[in-house]
Amino acid sequence: MGAKSFKPWARWDPRVKIESSLRALNKYQLGFKDVVVATSVETAKTAATIVLNHGCTGWYFLQHVETWSLGSTYLDETLHYPLHKVAVAPWIRDYCVRIGESCEVVLNAVGTNGFPLGRHDSERRFVSTLLSPGIPLKRTDLGIKVLNILATRDYPATAFGTGPRPRDLDQRVQYKRKPTHKELVSLYQHSRVFFCMSQSEGFGLTPAEATLCGSAIVSTNNGGVEAYAESFAKFTGQPNVERTVSAIVELMQNPAEANLRAKRGRRVLLSYPPEAAAKKFADTVLGVHAFRG
Repeated sequence: MGAKSFKPWARWDPRVKIESSLRALNKYQLGFKDVVVATSVETAKTAATIVLNHGCTGWYFLQHVETWSLGSTYLDETLHYPLHKVAVAPWIRDYCVRIGESCEVVLNAVGTNGFPLGRHDSERRFVSTLLSPGIPLKRTDLGIKVLNILATRDYPATAFGTGPRPRDLDQRVQYKRKPTHKELVSLYQHSRVFFCMSQSEGFGLTPAEATLCGSAIVSTNNGGVEAYAESFAKFTGQPNVERTVSAIVELMQNPAEANLRAKRGRRVLLSYPPEAAAKKFADTVLGVHAFRG
């Protein structure tokens, strides 16, 4: 059950039926043999209601500690609903445990076919990042400062995002608004280093995409990137401009190390494709359901 329309990448098996209202679920006569999964803090109460009214097995799929929309008090309340929990990263599980709730972990995965490895040559000379001004936890303010410092030191830098070009971004920094997939892949393939300034990430998707395309990663210790990149990324602790610039410059001045880290990261990510993540998720959900039955 969800929106009436989905993003172009959301390709559904023809056997999957899409409904957009609770009333529409009545025709399915849900019961003890069925499973319902909440996918956000906004849908948790609905899922819990279905579980209580119909006797289904209920799950809460946690993709972040979602405090920004309805607050931490309401989030914690939903985590105590009669739903099994499964998270995309260990740090989210740890949050659940701290408030007395058990939680499984099924790491997220990236569609590897859409992010081919680029060449490691003189064309891979950029530093890049994602700018998300509307999300405070992304620390776009610090990301812009990093880009501006790099520009003053004559390092080619580029950024992308969904919004207009930030006014305080140095004019020497290239900026692409709403890049197409082809443009995004090209950006990654021309980046020696991709950096992430986020204070918190559910699962760091853009650094993973950049890694697959051959970029070395510099990142804060934000939980979501650590979930998969501990063996190959260069971590900088809490968001900090000076430490991030220093880590980036080290890799920009050492292409061999950047290449080595990128190749190691690509091997790690290729070893765990979306199909493996999907199977583990299904096994986790259906395993509990079978035990219940």
